[in-house]
Amino acid sequence: MVKSYTVLINEKSFISFLNKLGDIFPNETYFVNTAFRSKKMTDIEKTKLGARNREIYLTKYIRGDVNNRVNEENALQKMYELEVPYKALTFNKGTESEITLPQSAMVTYICCNPSDEVKVAINHLESTNDILKNLVLSNDNGIDAKKQLAHHNKDFRSERMKCNRIKWVDFDIDIENISELNREEIKSVIKECFTIYEGFKSIKGLVVSTSGGFHVLVDKDCIKRNPYDFCTNLNISLSQVECKIKEIEFKSGCCMIPCVGTLQYGNFEVTCENL
Repeated sequence: MVKSYTVLINEKSFISFLNKLGDIFPNETYFVNTAFRSKKMTDIEKTKLGARNREIYLTKYIRGDVNNRVNEENALQKMYELEVPYKALTFNKGTESEITLPQSAMVTYICCNPSDEVKVAINHLESTNDILKNLVLSNDNGIDAKKQLAHHNKDFRSERMKCNRIKWVDFDIDIENISELNREEIKSVIKECFTIYEGFKSIKGLVVSTSGGFHVLVDKDCIKRNPYDFCTNLNISLSQVECKIKEIEFKSGCCMIPCVGTLQYGNFEVTCENL
């Protein structure tokens, strides 16, 4: 039997998460991609990969349906399409440098703020026109511009990561010693901090548990004060319960996080609960 990568391990959790994200209109999509993190690879694996040692490999997008939610069957199909055979991501075949990207370095991300496909198309057209202008004005017979056109964003990846309708902001909490701590206790501290902070109004959000910590998605309309000040306060509260904080970062934009219901680094199921 041909061995394949494992991406989706909890269909119910995945679909529930998509529904908790709220409305997604027919002209919008959730951008999903698999990545193989360098920090989870050995030095030998990195050396064998060479120039192929990059983060993002496979991409999919999940479109909104007429009921302003995703079509569940289509969403599941898209996720399983990411579960390609190992041989699809095996390089330098038949040589001493043959290398298969390891499941232990694999994580599947989702952009929680949906991409507006109309804006994506316009943005792509504008960037294409810029290359065409360079082609016309170039002094090298357009060699470089033609090369750019030939490889120009065929999966619309960059456009989908910046043409978003912002619903959520993300507090990325990276804890170095998370494996040594009681996750439930840490989540309780996090929830309490978000609930009592005066800079939030009627707090609404989701707590996503990942291998290295937590992502807390908060409705952007709840933010009434500088979120960076809250990061400082949260850092102090978590440090008091023995958390070694690597970083607490406030993010907006596409809000790319490990996708709920997927397998992270070959041994951790990404989960989600209400804030």
